[in-house]
Amino acid sequence: MSHSANSAELDIFNARRLDCAQARQEAVAELIEARGLDAVLLTEPANLAWITCGADLSGGASGAADGGETAAAVFLTRRSRVLVCTDADSPHLFDRELPGLGFQLKQRPWRQPRAELLCDLCRGRVVGVDRPRGFEEPADAATDLRAALAELRAAPDPADAAALAELGADVAHAVEATCRGAKPGRTEADFVGEVAHRLLRRGITPALIRAAGDGRADDQPHYAFDRRPVLQRLALRAVGRRGGLHAHCGRTVAFPALPLQERAALLAAHGRAAQVQAAGLHHARAGVAWPEVWASVARVYETTGPAADWESAPVALRTGFAPTEAILGPDAAETLRPGVPLVWQPRIGPAALCDTALVTADGPADPITGMEDWPRVKVCVADTTLRRPGVLESPG
Repeated sequence: MSHSANSAELDIFNARRLDCAQARQEAVAELIEARGLDAVLLTEPANLAWITCGADLSGGASGAADGGETAAAVFLTRRSRVLVCTDADSPHLFDRELPGLGFQLKQRPWRQPRAELLCDLCRGRVVGVDRPRGFEEPADAATDLRAALAELRAAPDPADAAALAELGADVAHAVEATCRGAKPGRTEADFVGEVAHRLLRRGITPALIRAAGDGRADDQPHYAFDRRPVLQRLALRAVGRRGGLHAHCGRTVAFPALPLQERAALLAAHGRAAQVQAAGLHHARAGVAWPEVWASVARVYETTGPAADWESAPVALRTGFAPTEAILGPDAAETLRPGVPLVWQPRIGPAALCDTALVTADGPADPITGMEDWPRVKVCVADTTLRRPGVLESPG
């Protein structure tokens, strides 16, 4: 099951989306001109969401039959944008996802392999692509547009920032409401299913949900979930997609059965993770080079415990039209711009904390995965006090 951004409204003409689609078409046209191309073919979900200004092209029976491909591709020239899909998918896509956005249609029967139609479109043309076509094509070839398109996707857009703020609040609600109602003895899969249900009800597609009980993810940062019961503590995380954009949120719950010594260790580690996150939020400001932000975060690691704790898993990343647009480590070469969505996800021992924040024009990054009814811890950074999520100590 999949949902588009504001799915109840996508079948109504939206002038802002039309202007957005035209502006992004012009950006691709400039890329075509600069690279000496005839056209560009987009097949990656992040690029499809970007060029359509939030349409969901992931669904459709034909997409499932093709082994998980999106239901459509987009073929662009200097002056036109063409949706390439089957006759089974085109009515839905044009009526619900792309109304009045200026896309032309190149249609194939559902029984015809998509590769045949794409080959016909590309034959005799120099076509830039967003997916590598084999080892024979050098990474810096004029037709390899992966890096160039990632840069275009990263350009901040006020409308995207507003949509992200709404999405972040809804993803946080799904995670926190599930945690507030959590009871020991339920399985990790139960909690994943509940978060998915809450997200889907708000028109959000779950891009990733993880539930780790009783320390099973302490040394496995990418642990997903299984069917074992959770008895002592729960770490719950979700990434939701709506309008092509993504927001991340993660919270931790301690149940009564957690031994006092382990509870104290969890609270101490979580407090340190909150310090790391708060430092990142405070220093992630528009115009600041990322290495400066990282240096501030590294100082927190050095002064509060083992300095190498950040090496266990990525501490920060940039999200957007892809769940992970870029992993931001100590060597990342970025200068922050207003509206850029960052994910702060420090992991320290048994503690895991995750929030999404937008870089602002004149101050610290603004968390969009706010706390509705959740315990807070105060963290002082320089002359500023920030409140970050604590551990929910459930009565069981």
